[in-house]
Order: sequence, then structure tokens, then C-alpha cells
Amino acid sequence: MAPRLFNALMASALLLGALCTRQAQAQVQVGVGASAGYDFQTKGFAAGLRAEGFVLRSLSVLVLATYYPSPNQVHEVYGGIDVHYAPFYHPIVRGYVLAGGSVNYWFNYT
Repeated sequence: MAPRLFNALMASALLLGALCTRQAQAQVQVGVGASAGYDFQTKGFAAGLRAEGFVLRSLSVLVLATYYPSPNQVHEVYGGIDVHYAPFYHPIVRGYVLAGGSVNYWFNYT
């Protein structure tokens, strides 16, 4: 009798996990945007793309890439990933704590 109870509990746990996973995936909101920037140190213009996915209401993951084209003094590409945690949620204004990492590659330096 104990193995049948164990199997029933395991099947219920797997089914509940699958339902929760499907619900979490259906509620992920994604925002995509463009960016532009200027580096005062190298006097270069940049264009970039970013996408932010809201995993939870207060937790999001941001992926970004920025490109400084070759007419600039420094021809470089920059990419990164950040995690934003907003302990207080407001639909219009959002303050957050962030952690992330990035990579910067210079193609040339003139």
C-alpha cells in the first residue's frame, strides 16, 4: 500500500509542477526596445537593442547589445545581461535593485 500511495503522490506532484510551469510561462511579459548613446570619453555614437522579460511581477531579466560603428574613434560592441528586482511595484514608476554582467570588445583603437 505504501508504494501505491508514494506513486500517487509523485504523480500528483509532477502534474502540479507541470501546470504551474505552464501558467508561469504563459504570464511572462516581454518588452523590446532600441537605444542610442554617446560616449563622452571616446566621442562615439552608439545604437543598441534590448529585451526585458518579466519572470515575476517584481523580477525581470534584461538582455542588451550596443554597437559603436567604425567611424567612431573606438569601434566596439558591448553586450550584457541584468537581473532587476523591484521590491515595491507601481504600474507607472519602478525602482529596482540590479545585478548583472557584461562583455565589451574593441575591434580597433585609432
